[in-house]
Amino acid sequence: MAKAARATISDVAKAAKTGKTSISRYLNGEKHLLSDDLLSRIEKPLPNSTTAPA
Repeated sequence: MAKAARATISDVAKAAKTGKTSISRYLNGEKHLLSDDLLSRIEKPLPNSTTAPA
């Protein structure tokens, strides 16, 4: 059985229509630097198994 492909930062950035830097900031817990609109766009395409820092 083949392994499922993992989503990359580039994949999430493309789906959220934003840059890789914004995704990196989100994953590193720097959410205070991102707008509410951008946060909602980032959280929508994230896979359910992804755990981001609180």
